[in-house]
Amino acid sequence: MSQAYRSLFYKEYYTKQVGRFQGITSQSKLTIEVTVFALEIVPLLSNNKQATILDIGCGFGSFLSAAKQAGYTNTIGIDTSAEQVDIAHQLGITEVVQEDAFTYLQKYPNHFDTITALDVLEHFTKDEAVSLLHHVLNALKPGGKLILRTPNADSPMSSVYLFGDFTHELILNASSAHQLLVTCGFQNIHIQKAFTQSLHPIKRLFQQTSWWLLELAQKWKLFATARTTKGMVFTPNMIAVAHKSVS
Repeated sequence: MSQAYRSLFYKEYYTKQVGRFQGITSQSKLTIEVTVFALEIVPLLSNNKQATILDIGCGFGSFLSAAKQAGYTNTIGIDTSAEQVDIAHQLGITEVVQEDAFTYLQKYPNHFDTITALDVLEHFTKDEAVSLLHHVLNALKPGGKLILRTPNADSPMSSVYLFGDFTHELILNASSAHQLLVTCGFQNIHIQKAFTQSLHPIKRLFQQTSWWLLELAQKWKLFATARTTKGMVFTPNMIAVAHKSVS
């Protein structure tokens, strides 16, 4: 990670970006994020509760908290922001440590059953993303799993997610994400929708209806231009699950 601006922006990343417009405490934000991760990411983990799980760019540890609540006992998270690490520790999530992902991954070849990178890949340039994924592949055990969540270029509101953070460098769609992962050596790649619904039941009902109409409109646009919708994802974020070869 070489861009000079990063040291400035990541120094107080929680204060200046993550919690900037929230108007809620870090504990309240943790509760919300844990609920979403429990619905969206935890079901993608293996059934082995002792699996070694590494969360890259873990922020203040909300996914780790969700995994722990689901019974996973061998988790660790790394983040380059000292402020995020401090907040995680204040929230009692002591598995979070301040580390550079590239340096850390090189220390643990063939070590992890699962590596997650949630809202992370978009913070890297293309060259960096390729390098990071090679390091991830090397750090996974044979047959190990990578779970990514990243903004989706095919979303009708992709600009909100891409340009809502000055530190974002890269945006993918389902096709380019698959291309990137297979080129970096991953197998059995699956791209899927991310969670888009409010946790409030009444809002969720209206959002489900609205999303169905919006997605139908996107598919109609593609039909009108003679493009297939096969394999396409339209949610603002998308999730990719990919595996390391067993041999």
